[in-house]
Amino acid sequence: MTITLPEIYAACALACGAVFLVTSTFSGSFMTGSKAYIVPAIFSSGFLSFSIITIVNEGLAPVWYNHTLNYWGSQICIDLVVGFCVSWYLILPRARDAGILIYPWLVIVLFTGNIGITAMLAFVLFREAQDGRGYRQL
Repeated sequence: MTITLPEIYAACALACGAVFLVTSTFSGSFMTGSKAYIVPAIFSSGFLSFSIITIVNEGLAPVWYNHTLNYWGSQICIDLVVGFCVSWYLILPRARDAGILIYPWLVIVLFTGNIGITAMLAFVLFREAQDGRGYRQL
């Protein structure tokens, strides 16, 4: 059995996600204070890097094809849309409170998905830290 590079990337993403979920659940101290923006910034930049590699190697056409190929593809597409809507709903009031222009971020998020929403979260947390409000839970 040959392991492909995309399988390695997926395994690394699952491992990083598992480590993040466990550490943030049992000890959320790294997610507080004036440096709380660093975690979503790292996620966003890492995912952007992988996405650039994917676009260079595969192009953009497979995106639609993969989401409409079968029921699983459609289910993943719907899952991404619901996840985006929930994220947007939760982050929007904080972004407005921080004085962030919403519409440019909406365009970024619509075109980049989770890359944009994690970058926006990092920016919101950064602005809150600048204003002296620091991290606050939803």
